[in-house]
Amino acid sequence: MSGILYLVFLHPEILRLMGIKIFQLGRIYAWIDPESYKSGEGFNLIKALLAIGSGGVSGYKGSGVYVPEAHTDFIFSVIASKYGFLGSSILITIYFFLISGMVKLALDVKNSFESYLCEGVVSMIFFHIFENIGMNIGLLPITGIPLPFISYGGSSLMGNMLAIGLIFSISYRKRAFMFG
Repeated sequence: MSGILYLVFLHPEILRLMGIKIFQLGRIYAWIDPESYKSGEGFNLIKALLAIGSGGVSGYKGSGVYVPEAHTDFIFSVIASKYGFLGSSILITIYFFLISGMVKLALDVKNSFESYLCEGVVSMIFFHIFENIGMNIGLLPITGIPLPFISYGGSSLMGNMLAIGLIFSISYRKRAFMFG
């Protein structure tokens, strides 16, 4: 890991020869020091952090922070701006209940394939939530991963709905009926 960081900061030309594009390195540099890149790659991150901070505890106070392309990757910053810390906490709590229900289902099923399928869906959704919220608060680099069920994007929404449909199917097959 330290070798990769060495190449990123001191010898980026070697990484370019290996196929890494300049804008990919720019995203890493903007993630580490967004203030130095606030007119370029770090612009969205700076605006997202301002929007999240302007939300306060209970929500929108009229600060007017504009986040470009907010309906896609930075939807969490808009939610935090409009509904504040409380609204963001409610959203994260809803995601927690969704994930914990799927983990409980994975532990309760008897078939190992169904258990692995549940855990795969849990891993996918958890990673998307963690990555999206992490990139909105500056914890992780901006990658373009949407927030499940909230961010704009048809293919992401369709994939998440299909995954939840598989979970519902497993849950339906697991049920014990009164007269069955």
